Amino acid sequence: MSKHKKKKSVSGLVISDKTDRTDSYEYQLPTQEALEQSGKEFPAFNEPDKTKPDRHYVSLSPGMVKVSKQSKLPGPKPTNYQARKPITEWSSKSRSNMVSVLCSLDYRPMFESGNIPALVTLTYPKNFQTLCPDAATGRRHLKLLKQRYERKFGKLMAIYKWEFQRSGSPHIHLFLVPPIGQNFKEWLSQTWAEIVNETDPVEFEKHLRAGTAVDVAKGSRSSDPKRIVVYFLKHSSPTENGHKEYQNQPPEFWKAAGSVGRFWGRWGLDAAITTVEVSEDQAIFIARVLRRWAKANNKPRKVNVWRTNQKTGVLKKRSVNRRVKRMPRIQGFCSVNDGSAMGYQLARALKVKLSEAGPIIETSPNL
Repeated sequence: MSKHKKKKSVSGLVISDKTDRTDSYEYQLPTQEALEQSGKEFPAFNEPDKTKPDRHYVSLSPGMVKVSKQSKLPGPKPTNYQARKPITEWSSKSRSNMVSVLCSLDYRPMFESGNIPALVTLTYPKNFQTLCPDAATGRRHLKLLKQRYERKFGKLMAIYKWEFQRSGSPHIHLFLVPPIGQNFKEWLSQTWAEIVNETDPVEFEKHLRAGTAVDVAKGSRSSDPKRIVVYFLKHSSPTENGHKEYQNQPPEFWKAAGSVGRFWGRWGLDAAITTVEVSEDQAIFIARVLRRWAKANNKPRKVNVWRTNQKTGVLKKRSVNRRVKRMPRIQGFCSVNDGSAMGYQLARALKVKLSEAGPIIETSPNL
């Protein structure tokens, strides 16, 4: 007999081979009369109380599930209010806002043409400090490229992000679907070289040959909003210890010129978000499920920590693996591959939890 006993199949959140779940049930909540006859009540999961100052919401989008709270209590007026400071660095809040917005976009209009998506890279020549001395010049170059694209091919639907090499040279990543039946790569190289306008003929020819890149292989792997964020924005290295985090550090001459502006943006894509109000107990339950799901599915990240040698007292830095924490205060979001599927599973889990307070009626989908 095997030392490990086979776990009994139970009703859970996920239907998969790992949990031996291949069936599907539709759960019906018991009526109030049935609850009164059984002597049981719903001790927790009540309807949202709209008289309370705190209101809880769950939002679903193509690549994200978000739990939020809104308070209607009047807060104290700030006494040390300051105007918005110039953007000079890439912060954790910037990354969180970027992932949240890009995961909530509806990418279906982008793929209606049927062509394969691509990751486009735009670089600058060797003389980048003269050609792009500040962020305003770089944004003007990108705006000109968008205008020329729309004059030739029509509406441009894309997302983009600025990054920087170790030398400080800026470059731009764009995720888009190239037009069908057009020599897009040659047009892109010629147009970008003309926009940057390198005056040296030799450097102009070099920039014309190597100033752009169209990577269809990376674009084809981006089949859902979460993968688009991962492959296009290199979100696999989200900390200061990430091997490509230096690409999020703008050069000093850009900072000296003023605000470097926002590092990312979108064109022609709208958000698709559905929000429902839930009770506090329901929000707590959903946040706990998402926290456990994230802990089981997200890869740990490497961080540097200081350790003291107990014998010598010498401080030494070493790398350790730490899991990313989600929903620390029953608020936040999780990026997922299919937001609608995750929402269905969460609703099903919530129904199962609700049914524990009273009798449950199971009906097979075949009936």
